[in-house]
Amino acid sequence: MGNKICIKILQMFLKKLLFFGFQYINDSSENFVRNISKLISKHFSFIKCVPYFKKGRNLLSYFSPKIKESNIDTSTGVYKIPCDDCSLCYIGETKRALTLRIRKHQANCRYQREHSAVVDHSATGHSWGFARAKVVNIQSNTSKRKIAESLLIKTHSTVEGNKSSYQLGIFTS
Repeated sequence: MGNKICIKILQMFLKKLLFFGFQYINDSSENFVRNISKLISKHFSFIKCVPYFKKGRNLLSYFSPKIKESNIDTSTGVYKIPCDDCSLCYIGETKRALTLRIRKHQANCRYQREHSAVVDHSATGHSWGFARAKVVNIQSNTSKRKIAESLLIKTHSTVEGNKSSYQLGIFTS
């Protein structure tokens, strides 16, 4: 029994400090950091987490190392469509060329075929800036594209019903 006590005391003194920094974006950032700290403490009891917020790279930058100028005819990835009548926007992801995806949104709005955040917002009398739509994160990998979309939805003022295609559990408390 004496050895166990000595081992516990030794582990307390050998506990490693892990400093990690994140860019503060909004309240979701605090939930994210809190949940990451809990996960690390739960699975690695010998590590003490010391989170902090810093300026610099944000989490989204890890999913697209270089954001290039997009070509609306061929670009795939995460796109943004601004509303012409308010400050809100729609964020979506597509593996097809953006022009094809925009045509689908336009047809859905024109004929009210499907219920979506884009159609529902246009039904309130607002019009979309489809001509100003652009790919904001070029990403061909499906998982990375869906995560990037979810992160961008969290950081932009989007229309009601603009849901992520990938649920980021680390942002919930």
